[in-house]
Amino acid sequence: MIRKRGDAAMMTAAIPTLKRRSIGLNVFHLDFTLESPSN
Repeated sequence: MIRKRGDAAMMTAAIPTLKRRSIGLNVFHLDFTLESPSN
């Protein structure tokens, strides 16, 4: 039970980092798409 609670806390703490990382990837993908010649 204690371990599960710890895992949940770790997951909750990791969520902002994952969101920030995915946002960064989306921005990078957008920049890449804008720079590449459109078909």
